[in-house]
Amino acid sequence: MRKPIERRGVMMKPSTLAIFLVLALVLACTPLSCAKQSQVEPEFTLTLTCESATTSTEGKVAQKLADLIEEHTQGRVKVEVFPAGMLYTSATEWEALTTGGVDVVVTYLYYLTRQLPFLMVTWTEGPWEGPDHANRFYKSPEMAQKMTESLEPLNVRHLALTAGTQRSAYWTDVRELKSRRDFEGLRCAIRAGSAVSAPLVWAKVEPVEVPAAEISMSMQNKVVELVSMDVPTGVAQEWYDFAKHVYVTRAAALGLFVGMNLDTWDSLPADIQEIIANEVLPELQTYAEEEGKRMEDASVEELRGKVETINFETAEQMIAMWEEIKDYPETGVAIKMAGPELMQLIDGLRPSKD
Repeated sequence: MRKPIERRGVMMKPSTLAIFLVLALVLACTPLSCAKQSQVEPEFTLTLTCESATTSTEGKVAQKLADLIEEHTQGRVKVEVFPAGMLYTSATEWEALTTGGVDVVVTYLYYLTRQLPFLMVTWTEGPWEGPDHANRFYKSPEMAQKMTESLEPLNVRHLALTAGTQRSAYWTDVRELKSRRDFEGLRCAIRAGSAVSAPLVWAKVEPVEVPAAEISMSMQNKVVELVSMDVPTGVAQEWYDFAKHVYVTRAAALGLFVGMNLDTWDSLPADIQEIIANEVLPELQTYAEEEGKRMEDASVEELRGKVETINFETAEQMIAMWEEIKDYPETGVAIKMAGPELMQLIDGLRPSKD
């Protein structure tokens, strides 16, 4: 007769052992334990920095990028997000990106104008008819190619341009603003160290330099009478308590840059690079466009019941202004830096030319 198997001092018959093993297998494969076993340990863990909080468009785009990469690579790549300048600020993030101190950066195009002067045109009001125009620009293959060619010598892989702030606004407590012509004579806050933009020169404002941290207080204390601030930020900071008239502009291409350290990119397998390029980034661009619009629309609706007047700049008004200011010296620098090829691309993407 076959001898019973001994296990930890307990004598079991073969039939009893078989039943025990079946039960052990069933218990081992409960939904929770099986889910844990099926989780993929990340092959790569990347760090991402952005200066804004997670509630901002920039912060939301950063977190969405991390989520999409992990989702589309089925957990093979994990992205750790450090928002609100926890890791680097706008003053230090570029060096960190180029040297490998961080793997991924999400930041406003404005902060790249020193490295890429042709991007000055994205922050120039006038060439842009509105959010639709800017979003076409972000997604254009020609712009993606220009960014790639410009950034790779700097050890940066261009990933995408996405929507950021889609509309700006001017706030005042003096009078209703139906067009930029109504800005004339108002004391307008200009961030200390910044040049007066061509649209403000055209509108004949009285510029007053104010440190960025003091702009809200300067408005409340009537040091200035006109301030530019995007609607979501103005609503969040309750500007409607001291500025009862709002003029929402078409803004410029106030978009976001998403880039990766080139060495990090080159270290990723080809299939992961393909997933990021062909699946993650198009979805990210769509998300940024839709979420940015949703946030701004919600802020505008909240604002309607809290101010006396709110008016919106039309594409026709922006086009008419651009025809007058495009030869201004203040505009000429940005146009010169952009070059004729880029200006031709921007002009060709105008919705009014459809």
